[in-house]
Amino acid sequence: MVLEKSMKKKDFRTLVYIVGALIEVIGFGLLFAFDKTMIIIHKAPIIFSLLLIFFGYVLAVAMRFKN
Repeated sequence: MVLEKSMKKKDFRTLVYIVGALIEVIGFGLLFAFDKTMIIIHKAPIIFSLLLIFFGYVLAVAMRFKN
């Protein structure tokens, strides 16, 4: 079962807001501490990639709910 159908609409929107905030924090972290961030990314590239895929999925589904 897909994530958006297994959660209530209000809970899913809350999750999307949290995911958006996390992406924003990651973006600012990459902008202001690029060297340190790259060291962390190189230590766990698979986890970082999976997190970005999950965040992208949640935001894409959220756009479906918005329309």
